[in-house]
Amino acid sequence: MTTLAERRGAAALDIRGLTVAYGSRVALRDVSLDLPEGQLLGLVGPNGSGKTTLIRAVSGVVIPQDGGIRLDGADARGLSAREMALRVAVVPQNPHLPPAFTALELVLMGRTPHLGLLQGERETDLEAARQAMLATETW
Repeated sequence: MTTLAERRGAAALDIRGLTVAYGSRVALRDVSLDLPEGQLLGLVGPNGSGKTTLIRAVSGVVIPQDGGIRLDGADARGLSAREMALRVAVVPQNPHLPPAFTALELVLMGRTPHLGLLQGERETDLEAARQAMLATETW
């Protein structure tokens, strides 16, 4: 049986046999997923079903016990913090930010890894944020 990634080329996110535990409590067991570039994925399930743990594993916040995660074809374990930030961004459900931030400013925070030291957003960053917001109907 071939995976979606094998049929289409490398997946933007490819998870194989992922197992994550907190101490003796297994939160995810043998999870596999192919997510092609440009596709959106919604994680739906009851409290305690592993949605947040999966996001934490993909973003490198928790270390899996077993299995692998590939981002844009690269093994996530070999990525530097900057390389990971260029591939993965997480917006928490209840962010603790001052209320003065606009939606655009929040989206632009995801462009930070693409900027140089002390560099402000460029027109290309504003356009990337606009396109992301248009795609998610939040513009």
